[in-house]
Order: sequence, then C-alpha cells, then structure tokens
Amino acid sequence: MKINPRKTQFPSGMALGRKAAVVALALCIVPAAFAVSPVGPGTIPATYDSGTASNLGAGTEGTLELSSSDALIFHDTAHGKMLSIPYKTIVGFEYTHPVTHHLGILPTIVAALVSARQRQHIFTITYTDDAGKRQIALFEVPGSEPRTLLPLLRARTDVCPKNNSLCGGSLNYNGLQ
Repeated sequence: MKINPRKTQFPSGMALGRKAAVVALALCIVPAAFAVSPVGPGTIPATYDSGTASNLGAGTEGTLELSSSDALIFHDTAHGKMLSIPYKTIVGFEYTHPVTHHLGILPTIVAALVSARQRQHIFTITYTDDAGKRQIALFEVPGSEPRTLLPLLRARTDVCPKNNSLCGGSLNYNGLQ
C-alpha cells in the first residue's frame, strides 16, 4: 500500500486531505475560542438594568468587580463610567430569577418538552449614598454567576443574620435551598 504524503491516514483506512484536516481542526478550535470569557479574574459580566445612579443608563453593559473587599464596583465597559457600592452601605439585596418569556399553558408544555425555559438572573441592591439617601441598583448577570455573587453579598454585608442560607434569595428555582 502506497502512502500519499499529502493525505493523513487514519486507522480505519480513510484518508483525509490536508485542506479537509485544516478545516476539521478549525471547526474544533474556533468554538473553543469563543467559549473563553473576555472577563478577567474577580469580575463577572453584568448589565445595569435600572436604578438611581445618575451616571448610568438603563441597559448599560459592563462588569462587576468582586475582588475589592470594600465595595462592589460596576464598570461601564463602553463609556468608562463606574458605580461603586461600598459593602458597608448595602442595606438589602435580593436575587430573583423570573422566566424571560411568559407563555400560555399549552405553549409552555410544548416548550418544556423541547428545551428548558430561559430565566433572567436579577440582583436588586439597596444601599445608602454619602448623603444618607437610599439608592437602588438592578443588575442582570449570566446564569452561572449567582452562585458566585449571592454568597459574596451574604458574606461581605451585614444584611444577613449568621447561618441564614435563604437571605437575599435562593439559587433553587423552586424556592427551596
């Protein structure tokens, strides 16, 4: 059997040309490159949905910096603005995960058979500003991030009593921890 140096031989005897091998390799590498998060360590992607911050508009995309032990910091990646919420000024927070699209009963049953329902992951943070006025900020985060942000808020604020695992909301969609 002659081996063609321009073709890659597989144990099954199937030969694959170099162009096809490069295309197959690219199809494996390109999706993996998009799976890597552009956010650095200690930060999570977030959207400032609404609130009382005068320097941020509703729907502002950015990141929440979690590495600071003094404050939760939202960075507006497009305009360079930021909102710093010192942990000691947080008087309350709540995590909710409402369904993104509300359907009727029959469409809901059909959709449940095909795929899981999509949910938004919203953190509502109430805090006091330097003048002692209550302020509020609503952040939407990706689905995997509440497992990081909720325990962090419980630990770094004085809002939750000790050993209260349901303080601020539950990670379970059924309301059970």
